[in-house]
Amino acid sequence: MPQKVRFFFFCAAVLLYAAAGYPTPDAPGGVEILVGSGLLVSLGFPTAAFALLRPRTAEPLWMKTSRLLLIYGLSAPVVMAILQGNEISAVIRDLFPFLFLLLPYFTYGFFYRLSQQQKQSVVLLFLVAGLIFAARGLSAMQAGRSGEGQILDALYLVNAPTVLFAALLLGGYALSAFRFSSPVGPAFAAITMVLPVLAMAAAVQRASFGAMACSGIILGIGVLRRSLLRAVCLAAAAGGLLFYVYGEAVGPVLAALIEKNRLVGSNMRLSELEAVWERVVESTPTFLFGQGWGGTLQSPAVGGLTVNYTHSLLSAALLKTGMIGMLLTLSYLGTLLLRFPDLFRKNTILALALFWPFVIDIFLYASYKSLDFGFVLMMIACYGLTGQEHDKKAEKNAQNIDDKPGLSANGRSHGEIVV
Repeated sequence: MPQKVRFFFFCAAVLLYAAAGYPTPDAPGGVEILVGSGLLVSLGFPTAAFALLRPRTAEPLWMKTSRLLLIYGLSAPVVMAILQGNEISAVIRDLFPFLFLLLPYFTYGFFYRLSQQQKQSVVLLFLVAGLIFAARGLSAMQAGRSGEGQILDALYLVNAPTVLFAALLLGGYALSAFRFSSPVGPAFAAITMVLPVLAMAAAVQRASFGAMACSGIILGIGVLRRSLLRAVCLAAAAGGLLFYVYGEAVGPVLAALIEKNRLVGSNMRLSELEAVWERVVESTPTFLFGQGWGGTLQSPAVGGLTVNYTHSLLSAALLKTGMIGMLLTLSYLGTLLLRFPDLFRKNTILALALFWPFVIDIFLYASYKSLDFGFVLMMIACYGLTGQEHDKKAEKNAQNIDDKPGLSANGRSHGEIVV
């Protein structure tokens, strides 16, 4: 299938997901089927599946760790789910987020073939998706307050990682790209940023506002080093915009954040981790392999209710896949983390916009189960590498490989590019 057609299906799937889907739907339906079909067509599922059995000679480290995690996740936790008698619906609800987590693995063959312009379009695509989720979340919250909807649906939308991504990307661009000669673009970005910020404020997301503050400080220091006058003008403009646009909302939002921190603190994350540990050490098999997909927990973070999720990706991995699965997950995430130095050198704004959703969803939010989180990981893994860089890396890694039938001198199939 032509690459342009595959790219069209990918964009259509993401936009449909943002406009009509939910990050973690309780009852997947027609929209989820269409989104999944569009992704399968665009990513080329058979190609990705064969890559599991036919590794490339020179591939990035995160591909190796993701392959190990995929093989393990489709075997041991499935067997444990059968032995534990977990509900099939709960098993399926865990398997899909696991595959989302490994989206970089499945997009390997798709993303590196995109042109640089198409890769930039993917960034804008996820930005638009975040804005759509923010708008839908605010609308759902308003409907919930008026008794016409459920606040929980709104929280699903607002907690989408692309919402924070959109706020950080727009804010970073507005702060770093401002020039006295051309202020229109950055000013438009700053005004557009109001949408995801209001959505996060409505959900009282302390971690998201902390991430925005840290990113602002980092980028502000960079602006200050280049031009003191521009830094002072930006600070004045940001303060004026803050009070002019948000007006009377600033005080209540700050008060709500402080009050939530006083009431719930860390939301009993440590107690939740202790409950997971007690659950998995019940026997040697569960310690090693976990409760299996669909495993449940009486979570202190939600008042002792029995749920099939935790608020941290690592504790969820421990609960579902055991110590072996958690170590494999840590290895996979660690190799993705190694991509950030290169991302920061090439695009600091984008790197910050990806870094904070990556960290927050690993440790604090249950949004790691969403397709959005897979998109964030995909951008971390694949963005910013050119075909020339791939060829150099492949040649370096394959210097000692003898020529084989069907392979070029550097050990790769002819025409193959490595991300």
